[in-house]
Amino acid sequence: MRVPLLFLVVLATASVARAEESVALSNAVRRGVDYVEMEGVAWIKERNCVSCHQIPAMLWTLGEAHKRGFYDHPKKLADWTEWSLHWQHWNTPKDKQTEATVAAGNIDTMTSLILSYPASLPAEKHKEQFVRYVAHIVRFQQKDGSWKAGGQLPLQKRAKEESGQVTTMWTILALDASGVDSSAVKDARRRAIKYVANLPPGKSTEWWLTRWLVERTSDKKKADALLAQLRKLQHDDGGWGWLHADPSDAFGTGLALYAFTRSGLAADDMAIRRGRDYLLRTQNKDGSWSTKSTLARHRSRVLPTSQHWATAWATLALMFTMDGR
Repeated sequence: MRVPLLFLVVLATASVARAEESVALSNAVRRGVDYVEMEGVAWIKERNCVSCHQIPAMLWTLGEAHKRGFYDHPKKLADWTEWSLHWQHWNTPKDKQTEATVAAGNIDTMTSLILSYPASLPAEKHKEQFVRYVAHIVRFQQKDGSWKAGGQLPLQKRAKEESGQVTTMWTILALDASGVDSSAVKDARRRAIKYVANLPPGKSTEWWLTRWLVERTSDKKKADALLAQLRKLQHDDGGWGWLHADPSDAFGTGLALYAFTRSGLAADDMAIRRGRDYLLRTQNKDGSWSTKSTLARHRSRVLPTSQHWATAWATLALMFTMDGR
């Protein structure tokens, strides 16, 4: 009787451990969601500006949280989405601006808004806006097929060229997600894919994620190689840095986990488990993750913007590790 009894004890212990991990994971997500909402709302009130990532990151996080039962304020989500999609809120207000002039400097804002559009909201409601924004995106494509990174993104602590490459790859993904299927969009996408095809390897985890996302539906062999390289970049503590040569942080880890969870790997894959454990271990009591700025001039400082952006990605990643959706 000893062997069966020991087996039952092992099963019971494992079951308790899984239950405790599930509770810890849910609590971490709830705290992350609360922080992302709090700081995002404060940004809206104080800045009256979407920014290329601040509010889109909030919308994406809250939208995914709503789908999973971690956020129960659909009207707030709808109202903030409506506000964010008006181009007048993309910059600090200035005189004599037009949608076209603002759009020219906000490629990243438009693509982020398209990609973060909450699944809980009807896409038809804002279809007309998406069509206009996609037209702007196509209009401002560069001759080589790329798009320029906007705002402060060219000032990041990676080569300016790499920031532009990442912007281009996010833009390809946004065109795919927009639902706009015109000949102009198809041509813009074809030119962009040609630009991306022979890029040298980037130095940021974000580059590897976006490169994988672009390839995963078109070239499985290349996509698998990119994912394998991303696995090799995982640090001994289970995390990834935003720059893969830097120490682990929540931003880089969130980006990498997004790739692994979207790749179809099981939730108990070692890379996923180690990344998830890193995030659970390093979350602050207020729900955030302390993360240094991506800007070169602030590379050693934890800024509210970098902390919010990283917390959004870390919270998203934890949610995706729960169900892979």
